[in-house]
Amino acid sequence: MSITQLKRNIGELVEITSDKEVLEMVFNILEDRAKNPGRDILDDLTDEQLEGLDISLEQIKQGKVIPHAEVMKSIRQKVLNAKKRKVV
Repeated sequence: MSITQLKRNIGELVEITSDKEVLEMVFNILEDRAKNPGRDILDDLTDEQLEGLDISLEQIKQGKVIPHAEVMKSIRQKVLNAKKRKVV
């Protein structure tokens, strides 16, 4: 997708959403990029956070991962079960 198309698509989505939190997140991301072009997000992480990323990458290499779809299915089931308990 071209930059022009991305801009158009983002603009269309911004126009149809009424979710202030989403709009603020998008604004903050774009504003930060405009104020700090070329900034690397890794520069803002603590040593502890970087270590956590290294551990995660090693776990991925070792195959110690759970597919996203599987995690989402599990979470949806837990939410559904919690809702059922509240209704009864």
